[in-house]
Amino acid sequence: RSGEQHRGRRRGVRAGEGHGRRHRAGRRRERPRLPPRGRQEQQRHLRPLPLRRLRLRGLRHPGLRLPHRVPRLQCLIDGCLHACSVLVPDLFRGNPWKKSLPMDGFQAWLAEQAPERVAGDIDTCRKWLVDDFLAAAPSKKLGVVGFCYGGGRLVETLARDADAACFSAGVCFYGSRMDASLGAQIAAPVLFVCGDGDPLCPVETVRELERSARGAKAAVYAGRGHGFAHRPESLEDDGDAEEAFAMMKSWLHDHLLFAT
Repeated sequence: RSGEQHRGRRRGVRAGEGHGRRHRAGRRRERPRLPPRGRQEQQRHLRPLPLRRLRLRGLRHPGLRLPHRVPRLQCLIDGCLHACSVLVPDLFRGNPWKKSLPMDGFQAWLAEQAPERVAGDIDTCRKWLVDDFLAAAPSKKLGVVGFCYGGGRLVETLARDADAACFSAGVCFYGSRMDASLGAQIAAPVLFVCGDGDPLCPVETVRELERSARGAKAAVYAGRGHGFAHRPESLEDDGDAEEAFAMMKSWLHDHLLFAT
């Protein structure tokens, strides 16, 4: 009997220990979860990280959207934190083309960047900015900035936006595949930046857009090639890049912060 009592006590201890472990595990499962970060994070390709950082400062400033992310722009985004809220969508949905990839796969990759799909992603960003961001912010001004591929999509975006007039300004850095015939449909003032040695962004196309788009201005840098502003390859490139970025900041400052 004493042996049975002893075994019973041991079983009781073990049962108690097991109950404690289950109880503690239950407490771990019941830990409160962080609140959802917003509807914009339901789509991974919209890259909402800059918006989360800016929300800590409140929604008091104009919105700025960059359709195509580039490495050197992180410092530009950080510099805009005090004046603008920035949304940087990933138009390639996490699959950008890299120079290290074999060229025989380029056409297959390009086929994935269907114009309708890209335009839909941009319009999703625009709709969120208008419906959610502007509804909570005193400022009602949006700007759009595009580099390279994003620059070409900027022209198309502003042409589609002519009637809604959601955007108050744009800056286009050496946009590729730009359709100059859309210039007459663009209502927002656009600053076009390019180099005269860039085969992907012909100066003639930029000048035609400058003539046809209302309030447009072109800054053409002699001797500069494609990507000189965000990927400078010489001291001369770097000097012109600093000047181009300063011009961009001034353009956005005038049309977003102090324009009537």
